[in-house]
Amino acid sequence: MKYYPGFNLNKNQIMKKYLTGINENNSKLINTLNSELNKSLEDFFAVEFIFNNEYYYRFSLISKLNYNGLNKQIEKQYDIYKKKSIGMYEDQNLYYQLYMMDTMLLAALAMQGRYDRILELMISQSENISKLFIGLSNYFLNSFKVRDLEQVYPDKKLLLNLLIKNIDFDKVLVEFKNYNADKKTKLNLYILALLSEAKEKEKFIVPLIHTYKEIYPELNKGERTLFYTMINNFISGKTRDKFINEMFDLIKFVTSKKTLVTTGFKHFNIQNFKMSILISLRVKDIKWAKEFYISHLKYLNETEQEIAKGFALAFLYNADGEYEKSNEEILKIKSDNDFMNYDLRTLQLKNYYELSFKKPEYIENLIHGVNALNNYLITNKKVSVRIIESGKDFKKGIKLLLKYVKSDSKEREDMKFELTKMYSQIRNYWIKEKIEVLIN
Repeated sequence: MKYYPGFNLNKNQIMKKYLTGINENNSKLINTLNSELNKSLEDFFAVEFIFNNEYYYRFSLISKLNYNGLNKQIEKQYDIYKKKSIGMYEDQNLYYQLYMMDTMLLAALAMQGRYDRILELMISQSENISKLFIGLSNYFLNSFKVRDLEQVYPDKKLLLNLLIKNIDFDKVLVEFKNYNADKKTKLNLYILALLSEAKEKEKFIVPLIHTYKEIYPELNKGERTLFYTMINNFISGKTRDKFINEMFDLIKFVTSKKTLVTTGFKHFNIQNFKMSILISLRVKDIKWAKEFYISHLKYLNETEQEIAKGFALAFLYNADGEYEKSNEEILKIKSDNDFMNYDLRTLQLKNYYELSFKKPEYIENLIHGVNALNNYLITNKKVSVRIIESGKDFKKGIKLLLKYVKSDSKEREDMKFELTKMYSQIRNYWIKEKIEVLIN
């Protein structure tokens, strides 16, 4: 059994190093000694952890004092922990620990017939259990997609879903200012509101971003990254189209603060790199996209840098109108990332479309590219539902643009109505932009 780097325990080691002189055939004795030694090591690890963790040490001590009826000593240990907890990293673990410590002292004071601190403890319990509920609900709903489980398993009715779906977040957030609660709880409430079934919940996005920026200095690095990722998850798909400028402002904000990178340690996520490039180009800030590419490529893991470089250059060349160079970069990229592959496939079709007006031979490339995209969406089992839906929308639009490119001038004039109709149905912003050019 491996307990520590370079330290293993097995039968041969025990015989040769620790139990020399004992008959090797006495397996029952050896197994018993081995088991006892393992148990002692396990106990040592558990005790060492408790000694080095303030909460578990105080809680274990208070539990034993309570068991022995030494209630007067409990208050002293509680006060030591409360004093040390000031300034600790506030998260669900701390709220739970504070709640449990309040509970232990409450029971001890009740046993002594002392009620002088009970109101204080009950208020503290109430605040901590509320923060714990909000934080954990946020964590479970966002991280584990608890909302989706009822759709996958209709017979599984989850109490958490019932509670969140029926909270009036409009009222809660309006009245929040009257309560003595921290701003991080407010941030969590906005996120819960977006995870709920609240009507018109998109109205919470702008105040959510504002609150994030407002309390940014109070968050630690892990929280800054976590909350940014959550906000990014909300502003996706159709919602991203509505809040694209707010999203770009947020990206610029976290980039200026170096939220997603750590000096001397390459851990910048390639998805964040990709999204920053795409959204900045979406709002036509090519200069910012180029500067971001140059400054942030180095923060990626070395194994991802070549892919990220090709991806960024392909989109930057496209933005500059250098469509053939863009396609050259696309052909160099080999990636297993489905979201990245989808973006590159559609970018290649966009390049073919633009080139087909100047070089008719690219029409054939566009035809083959549309067929390849269709095959990719149908046959690739790893492609997510989100990509499939986005792909169907894009495919519908690019097919109509292909029809336009292949048509003569009279046929193109006759297509105006069809293009206008497609404009009202399509979601893809690039398709919409191209249709606007054709019908105006």
